[in-house]
Amino acid sequence: MPRVHWRSTPRLLPHCDWLAAGGSLTARLRALGDFQVSVLSQSWQQALPDEAAALGLGRPRRVYVRQVCLRLEGTAVVLARSTIGRRASRGAWRLLRQLRERPLGAALWSDPRIRRERLEFAWLPVTHPLICRSPQPAATPARRSRYWLRGQPLVLVEAFLPAIDQWTPGRVRLPAIFCNDH
Repeated sequence: MPRVHWRSTPRLLPHCDWLAAGGSLTARLRALGDFQVSVLSQSWQQALPDEAAALGLGRPRRVYVRQVCLRLEGTAVVLARSTIGRRASRGAWRLLRQLRERPLGAALWSDPRIRRERLEFAWLPVTHPLICRSPQPAATPARRSRYWLRGQPLVLVEAFLPAIDQWTPGRVRLPAIFCNDH
């Protein structure tokens, strides 16, 4: 199992303007061009150690995982992995199993009962299940959020691929070392 070390600041990570941005990533990407969601996998899997901890499981257990690729103008820009526990899959977060090619972000930001905790940041190793499926596997900068609905957590990891820089909104990017929490 890959070990991921999550931090509270995105220092020394590229794509910082994307990583640290608040609000809906889906809405931000949709505003930039033709946006598509491709489902890579949806299944019950063994939780990764950091997922188990974030979901409040005492040890890694089987969880429901949805992995998708977000594309702009046909180019892969973000890989995302959503994870929920068994109880949440039948209750608060059952919508995750029904999304198909629809973005999770649209649901997360349309329901006022859903709350998001603070973002965390890390490099995902090439052995991470989300990254090893990418077209050019390499360690990738990522962010993680935990969302809550009716007392149940959902963990969302978003890995930002180098192509995202083509769509950096019309401003000069700061070197990654200057990026801090907002």
